Amino acid sequence: MNMFVDELQRRRELGALLLHARLAADLTGREAARRALISQSKVSKTENGRLIKVVDIFRLAVVYDVTPECCHSMVALALMIARDVEERRALPRPLREFPR
Repeated sequence: MNMFVDELQRRRELGALLLHARLAADLTGREAARRALISQSKVSKTENGRLIKVVDIFRLAVVYDVTPECCHSMVALALMIARDVEERRALPRPLREFPR
C-alpha cells in the first residue's frame, strides 16, 4: 500500500508547486487557464492533484515562467505520477482502489 501513499504525496507536492508558481506569477486560475489554452477547471483539478497530464503541466510551467529546474521538477513529478497510475492499474482489481 506504500505505492498509494507515494502517489498521493507526489500529487500534493506537484499541486503545491503549481499553486505557488501561479501565485508568484500573480495570475488567477482563469487567467492562467486562458494563457495555457486549457480550462479553468483543469487548472484547479491539476493544482488539487486530481488531474495530472504532462502536457498541461508543461504549458502551465511556461505560462508561470518558472525556472528550467522548476519546470523539470514539475514534469518529473507528473511522469512519476503517470508511472504510479500504470503500476496501480496492473494490480488485481480489489487492490487497485486509490484511498481518498
